[in-house]
Amino acid sequence: MKRPWALWATVAVALLFLGVGLTQAQGPQPSGMGSGAGTEAAVDNVIPIQGRLTDSAGNPLNGNYS
Repeated sequence: MKRPWALWATVAVALLFLGVGLTQAQGPQPSGMGSGAGTEAAVDNVIPIQGRLTDSAGNPLNGNYS
């Protein structure tokens, strides 16, 4: 009767250690990295395109479009 209880206790402790280990796997964030608040300033509003950009009739487009 005592043996199944010991087995379940061992399984519970193993799952606890596994859960704690997985939550600590990444480690702390380096001090030089912020919370991501300045990410918008680093994003450019230009989409890099390689090739020819054409309209629906197949005519090449040039100039600025928004």
